[in-house]
Amino acid sequence: MFRQTNPTIDGVPLYSFDGEYTTWNLDDYDEILYEKLLALVVILRDKQFDVSLSNVEEFGRILCFETCRTTHDGAPIIASDYFVDEGDVPPIDTWFYLKKGYYHAGYLSGQTLFCWIPKGFETVMQEAMDVEIFGSYVWLDENDTYMSNIIKRKM
Repeated sequence: MFRQTNPTIDGVPLYSFDGEYTTWNLDDYDEILYEKLLALVVILRDKQFDVSLSNVEEFGRILCFETCRTTHDGAPIIASDYFVDEGDVPPIDTWFYLKKGYYHAGYLSGQTLFCWIPKGFETVMQEAMDVEIFGSYVWLDENDTYMSNIIKRKM
């Protein structure tokens, strides 16, 4: 279901799957790479502009992920039953926005990737969050209730 999109940059696919888990073929510590990848996947998506987000919490949650911070220790990938990849990154199919200097869990982050986590995957994502040692993951509705409420009102 996830990772149906595997964009290529300079002829190199973003990730490989070894039968067990997903590994990046590109540098997951490169902030510019996240910008390029998000731009590529957004172009490929079906666009719906009339979606109401007033009851967004019934369908899932928005995750804020601070990019370029991982130990590659494997804990989040195992805890999430391989939902996140070996660099702790959520599936590219869930990405929708990228922001530099976002107030992430009490400090300004270098770069935060916003991801849509469907309801059925919230539990496995929470399992990854519980073992990830840098605090790279936060739920938007807990980290930034103001922004979360704006999103619900605007849509």
